[in-house]
Amino acid sequence: MSETEGFTVLELLIVIVVIGVLLIPVANTVASTTEKLATTSLITEAVGLAQLKLEEERKQEFEELKTTSYQPVDETGEYQYTVEVEQIEEGLKQVLIRVYWQDELKVELETFNSRLVEG
Repeated sequence: MSETEGFTVLELLIVIVVIGVLLIPVANTVASTTEKLATTSLITEAVGLAQLKLEEERKQEFEELKTTSYQPVDETGEYQYTVEVEQIEEGLKQVLIRVYWQDELKVELETFNSRLVEG
């Protein structure tokens, strides 16, 4: 019997099958991680936009605070926001900003605005 160098076809097929089986969980992990990163990016951007809108509302005069329906955040129209203003008591309003992406709620921020009530 002579010794041959190299691999047989059967050994190569076994190696290919083992590598293929091991790659399936790795591919699933990569796909899942990519999806989670995209979602996290959308939420992060939505938080920033909500904070900007919240600051704009905080600059408003107390009497000018009002509820608004869906409005585009910027020219792209990817994000929309709503402002909900509720009179809590005299001189105190609750302001709720909601930011949506493709009609799905992504972020909700809340603050209070007050004015000095004499009496």
